[in-house]
Amino acid sequence: MPVSHYPPGRERGSLTDTGDPPTKASRRQFSAEFKNRIVNEYDAADRGARGALLRHEGLYKSHIYEWRKQRRQGSEPTVSSSRRRSGEQI
Repeated sequence: MPVSHYPPGRERGSLTDTGDPPTKASRRQFSAEFKNRIVNEYDAADRGARGALLRHEGLYKSHIYEWRKQRRQGSEPTVSSSRRRSGEQI
């Protein structure tokens, strides 16, 4: 029998205490200023401080890699994502 990591009665997809279904999580969006500031701080930090910065901001190395890539390609990091949500018109 699989072990559940949810409290009893609170399995994934269950109703909240008010009886409403759980709200859908939304993606975080970061401003171009924030992205530039974080990449600059990350690059200036020593190795140990880099991990602390990412943990403090709730970010992953992949954020830094993607934002640097955007910078190298000549575009400023932007708020919008290159991915389109299903149902969006081009």
